[in-house]
Amino acid sequence: MKSPLRYPGGKSKAQAQIQARIPDQIGQFREPFVGGGSTFLNTKAQCYWINDIDPALVDFWYALRRNRWELQANVRMLKEMYEGAGQQLYDYLKSWLPNTFDKIAVRYFILNRISYAGLGRNYSQTAFDGRFTDSSIDRLDIELPSRTAISCIDYRHLLKDAEGDVFVFLDPPYLSARKSKLYQGHMEFDHVKLARSLVNCPHDWLMTIDDCEEIRDLYQGWVNIEEWELQYGMTNKKGKELFIWNK
Repeated sequence: MKSPLRYPGGKSKAQAQIQARIPDQIGQFREPFVGGGSTFLNTKAQCYWINDIDPALVDFWYALRRNRWELQANVRMLKEMYEGAGQQLYDYLKSWLPNTFDKIAVRYFILNRISYAGLGRNYSQTAFDGRFTDSSIDRLDIELPSRTAISCIDYRHLLKDAEGDVFVFLDPPYLSARKSKLYQGHMEFDHVKLARSLVNCPHDWLMTIDDCEEIRDLYQGWVNIEEWELQYGMTNKKGKELFIWNK
């Protein structure tokens, strides 16, 4: 199942490799950095808990779960109103300050589709023409599992103990992203704190992260590390990644 979102670092093209490392039987699947949600959408579990630090993104997932048809209809309405006028649509959305989760979700989705790299910061005519299509809106017709908790809290809450069978998938901001303009919101992500939190995590977990010396130093010797190669969806370039897991 494809994510309806364009997301830097998204794992839509890596699901075969990721799913091969996720257990077939899971009580609760948790994703602390859900982002575009490709792994969440393709993992079978009895229940789910997804989380992200971006409140607008969280509102999008909440609106999609609550009433995907309403979300679709509102997006289509704006698409028809601004047919052939992408810059005007972008300017309107940037000046619009919605105060309800459903309207925030509409704004987030359209900006994701018509901006450079899906980040919402700069308008892209290429994205408006090729990424904001009827078929892209059709992809909002996703029935999320009813037993899905959605939160916007510190990721460490999802690593703590709980009753039942829990599996945690982590796709945190890349360490190398500190040098990239694509990830300005995650420039100060603390990977040392994440590693220390995972030391005490009682659950089985799997992480995918960029392959670099600093990351290897944090995890070498106490968990499993495997190299792999990923073709990034936003650029079609290939990069070296690491799978890191505890059991």
